[in-house]
Amino acid sequence: MNWGIETTRCDVSVTYTEAQLKEMFRRYDRDGDGSLNWQDLKMAFSSLGSAAPSCRVFRALRHADGNKEGYINLDFELDNLVKYVSNMVIPLDSS
Repeated sequence: MNWGIETTRCDVSVTYTEAQLKEMFRRYDRDGDGSLNWQDLKMAFSSLGSAAPSCRVFRALRHADGNKEGYINLDFELDNLVKYVSNMVIPLDSS
C-alpha cells in the first residue's frame, strides 16, 4: 500500500511516504504539547504547497479530529490525518 502524496512546485515532483508525513506533522507541533492546532496545521499545509491552507485545515479537522476537540492529537489522530493527506491532491500556489 502506497501512502505517499505527490506535490509539484516549480516543475519538481515530490512524493512523501507515510513516515515522512508523520515526521513532518510532528515537527509542526511548535509548543510540544502533543497536538496540532489550527495554526500548526496551516503552516504544515503551506509547507506542502497548498494554495489554500486554511481550507485544508478545515477539511483535515473534519476528517481526522475524531473527538471534535478542534486539534489533532498526535498520539491518537495522526494516522487519520496522514490518511486524509495521502488521499488528497493539493492545489498548488501558482506564484
